[in-house]
Amino acid sequence: MKGIKELKTFYKNQSDQDCLKICTTTATTQIILIRHARPIISPESFVTFEDAERHLTEYRNSSVYADFRSPICTEELTDVPIYHSDLQRSKETAMKLFPPELFKLEEDARFRELDRQNLKLPFKTPYKIHTTLSRIAWLTGKMKHIELPKEAWKRLKGNANYLDSLGQKEKVLIIVAHGFHNFFVGRFLKRLGYRLVNNGGHKHLSVNIWAR
Repeated sequence: MKGIKELKTFYKNQSDQDCLKICTTTATTQIILIRHARPIISPESFVTFEDAERHLTEYRNSSVYADFRSPICTEELTDVPIYHSDLQRSKETAMKLFPPELFKLEEDARFRELDRQNLKLPFKTPYKIHTTLSRIAWLTGKMKHIELPKEAWKRLKGNANYLDSLGQKEKVLIIVAHGFHNFFVGRFLKRLGYRLVNNGGHKHLSVNIWAR
């Protein structure tokens, strides 16, 4: 039986060149957050508001590049519940990593990414700057949207509590979701007493494992 310290050592000692082997011989609850694979979208440099709108629509509906290597070893995980959001890039990644004929997958809209709108700037800007300014405007309440910041935090906090309740029964859970979603859910899991035993960063297909 492995505790938090032993789990950290277990994951730290694995090679970066191989898939990450998940420890299933422990009573410690593990919540595994995986970010989706790289989406298929057109590259953008300098954009107008109209360009940014087209790009955002494309991103919301994007598929993912299918030629990726699984970041985790899946052979011993057939009994582990797999959750993913209802967005296409999350769904496709989950189905590629965990074929439905071998794994039990469950789609759940609560695991959607924090959506945003584009700030209506009257001039061209680098796309990354346009995206950053739009995120800041949303986060500071300067831009109305379908999901306001306080509603998003409530949802993400609820997701952490939901995963905690599932983890008390299942012990190992896998969620294929999104960058901002996984980051903030991790912060709320930490408040519930979970500790990060595998830090995979925030790139596409990153694996972050929270345990308690």
